[in-house]
Amino acid sequence: MENIMVRVLEGRNLFGKDNGVYLRANKDVDKSEIFKIIKSYKSIEEDLNLHSYIEIFEKNEAVEVFIRNKNVNLCNLIISSIINNLDKYDILEKAKNSMGNDWSKKIKELADDKNISFVKINEDEVNLGYGENSFVITKKDYINKYNEDNLRVFDEIKEKILNIPIISVTGTNGKTTTVRLIHKILLSLGYKSGLASTGGIYIGDKSIKHGDTTGFYSAREVLKNKNVNVAVLETARGGILKKGLGYKNAKVAIITSVSEDHIGMENIKSVDDLIKIKSLIAEEVDQDGIVVIKSIPALVERFKKKSNVILFNDFEDSLIKEHIERGNTAYYVKDDYIVKNSGGIEERIISVKEVPFAFYGISKSNTRNIMVAMIAVEHIDKDISNIINVVKRLECNIDTNLGRQNIIDFNGFKMIIDYGHNSEAFKEVFSIANSIGNKKIVGLITAAGDREDIYIKELGSIAARFCDEIIIKEQPDLRGRSKGETATLLKEGVLYTGYDEKNIKIILEEEEAVLYALKNANSGDVIVSFSQFLYLTFPVINKFRSEIGLEKIGENIELVH
Repeated sequence: MENIMVRVLEGRNLFGKDNGVYLRANKDVDKSEIFKIIKSYKSIEEDLNLHSYIEIFEKNEAVEVFIRNKNVNLCNLIISSIINNLDKYDILEKAKNSMGNDWSKKIKELADDKNISFVKINEDEVNLGYGENSFVITKKDYINKYNEDNLRVFDEIKEKILNIPIISVTGTNGKTTTVRLIHKILLSLGYKSGLASTGGIYIGDKSIKHGDTTGFYSAREVLKNKNVNVAVLETARGGILKKGLGYKNAKVAIITSVSEDHIGMENIKSVDDLIKIKSLIAEEVDQDGIVVIKSIPALVERFKKKSNVILFNDFEDSLIKEHIERGNTAYYVKDDYIVKNSGGIEERIISVKEVPFAFYGISKSNTRNIMVAMIAVEHIDKDISNIINVVKRLECNIDTNLGRQNIIDFNGFKMIIDYGHNSEAFKEVFSIANSIGNKKIVGLITAAGDREDIYIKELGSIAARFCDEIIIKEQPDLRGRSKGETATLLKEGVLYTGYDEKNIKIILEEEEAVLYALKNANSGDVIVSFSQFLYLTFPVINKFRSEIGLEKIGENIELVH
């Protein structure tokens, strides 16, 4: 039964608000195996009086099962034990021991019943609520002070404000930049912001964890911290699928974009599947919360019946016009100004020529990211003038937005470093290169190996439209591909456009490719390097800078995206 996936889902997830255990058997697994597991589970849960509700779905050549039960850890223990072929009576004994040892079970039930946020800090402490407003209960106090009586606990907390504002951001492109912007604006305004993002977890300016922290447990890490009064959470597709959202009652939910490049991953068969996953954040919004979405037909269609939706885009498109005609609010760029339009009444917010983070209007994506960040923060702070003053000072560089649209000057030529890994990002970054350069554009392109062939080839074709020279490299993590396979697909995409093969060079290693581009650059050139592995890129850049008499950069920065 090793090919059966098992996941514990808590809080809001793709099956609703209920906690539960999710099982999935792919097409290469005998369906009878998963039904045997469910039959065994039903037998054991009857003995334990668990009262689970079981749903079985057969779709996309797979069998999916969701077992709804408030005590997900106990449910998972039983399922895992069955899969490991433990005897029924051994499983019952393990389950009863677990039930007897879980002192916080009743508090969790209280939280669920009263729609109070619950976070387990450790084995001896739990939080009711979030951040600086959370109420901590220890095992010792629950036994001695409250006599294990939930009514006593509720009497003490019922008048307290337990939650803090939560801003949740998802999307194919722009989510990391957007959460970084929101976090920095909030800090500049004096808030004690906590951030969970692709680049790590930050409490204020302090990094407490590095790496990709965009899932359930990362959100909980921020929300249980008593030094936080606003939480900014990057909520990625993978985290939603694996565990659920990890929070309740956000004030702002943002979907920055949706594109096709994740199709084929995690049983995602279409853009609609992707939208269903990312739209989950809009289902966990407080009564006075807002949902901010890019003006894309499929997204607008999904949310057209909601009254708390704000649309945004580069311009006033037809969807935005219809949205405004219905009395709603939208943001867009008009005559070089970010404009807010509520029910047909336009209000100029800030000129894009005053926004250094968007390279004074050159970067359309960063213009959108700034726009969305301002919408989110204003819903928390309300004073737009203070927010505007902060935005006018923010720059997009390695200190504020590492690895995303970083323009590095080499006294004669420039290099743009970007995380871009799909068509939308490629087009945007190459357009920026086209705006700031006056000679050649040299593309150092790569692609994630776990994308479908068609999307990898598409990146090569886009590069061919913009670049005078193309250097193809590969990421250290090949993501299931053999060495050189992704590079070959990229080259096929380049050549499909009729691009001259003599202007293509394949240098698979990141360091070698970057160094080659730097050493062969001429005055006025712009090198565009797409990279997810800055710990490889920056040492090469700094070695080259030293050799030509320039200062090193980013030496004291943790080189993660």
